[in-house]
Amino acid sequence: MFTKLFTTGKTQSAGAIRCFYTSVETATSGVQAGFTVTRNIRNSPTRNKIKRLMRESWRQRQSGVRICNGSLQIVFLYYKPTDRKVLNLQNIDSMMQKLVEKLNKDS
Repeated sequence: MFTKLFTTGKTQSAGAIRCFYTSVETATSGVQAGFTVTRNIRNSPTRNKIKRLMRESWRQRQSGVRICNGSLQIVFLYYKPTDRKVLNLQNIDSMMQKLVEKLNKDS
């Protein structure tokens, strides 16, 4: 899923999070989401914290995503090194909210 979306999917960005997504026509509708963090952030506990925060924010926001037909596959990539002190749910959540708004405008 990840490789296909990185090469052929559409892209949206908000802050330090980039979103790769594509619509897939299937009999059932729904959203498949994946989360990844670039290796430029060297400290693995920090990468894991970022993934946890992105998953929690997505869990709260996913009901706001409109799906036209079929299902939606999304990968969220956190790609900018950031000071660990600024990593909190509020900052990640504001970026995810902007991405959800962009996804809804595009669909």
